[in-house]
Amino acid sequence: MLVMGTDVRDALVRLIRIGALISVLGAIHVLTLMLDWASLLNDNVVVRGIQGFVLNWSFTLSLLAGLLAGGAGVLASLSSNVRMLRFAVPSLAIAGSALAILSPLYVLLHHLPSLNIQFRPEVGAIAALFTGVAMAGGGFISAMIGFVVLRPSSGPSAPPAIAYAPVQTPVIEAQQEIALGYEEPSLSHEEEVFEEILRQEEASIRAAAQPVPAEGTSPAPTTVPPQRPQTAAQECAICGEPIPSNSLRFCNTCGAPMHRECVETWRDIGGKCPSCGTPLV
Repeated sequence: MLVMGTDVRDALVRLIRIGALISVLGAIHVLTLMLDWASLLNDNVVVRGIQGFVLNWSFTLSLLAGLLAGGAGVLASLSSNVRMLRFAVPSLAIAGSALAILSPLYVLLHHLPSLNIQFRPEVGAIAALFTGVAMAGGGFISAMIGFVVLRPSSGPSAPPAIAYAPVQTPVIEAQQEIALGYEEPSLSHEEEVFEEILRQEEASIRAAAQPVPAEGTSPAPTTVPPQRPQTAAQECAICGEPIPSNSLRFCNTCGAPMHRECVETWRDIGGKCPSCGTPLV
């Protein structure tokens, strides 16, 4: 279960936005291949410019960097698995940024000097290096969000601490659950009939065991011990962690179990049910 706090919902939204920004930086990095990365010199006179896509190493490394950055953005926008987002988005972003930074450095520091020609760096190589550094920054930010704010809890999940929480009646809680579009699991008709028969038998046994009150006195009220709520040891379809009974929710379409916190978070960011793909409303 994730450590749910007041800023977790904002952290998930920021993680998705950072993934989209990383994909945009990857596209810009690939476009820098159309610019001049270096200029050939002859007695300090520019002879011709060399675009990035002409050099095999720069073209290959930059293209791979753009694909990894685009994969991070697509995964952040489409995936509904929180655990996958925590690991995959930072990993793809950092790997893409490493290739994006390596591409201009390898060409300018090793490939062109090994040809024994005079050259000078141009704006294309500088722009490629800048986009690689920006992608690395986005990767580290997404890693901080995934491994600090959305870290797994070491113990059983607990609701966030609050200074004061007014007690809500069962009617208000039932209305809120209906508004969320989710309902608690109900017993079948046969089980309800069986439970009713058991309750009647218990009531009759308790009534027979009580002493008959004297005339003119009212019988003592009988108290029925409260029934313990059933616990559900099920795993959340979104984060894959066990669900405590006070946080269990179900999808109306396929009945997939989910945490209440996961449902509220993914409903607000437009997520879908991982089992049937139905939008969470």
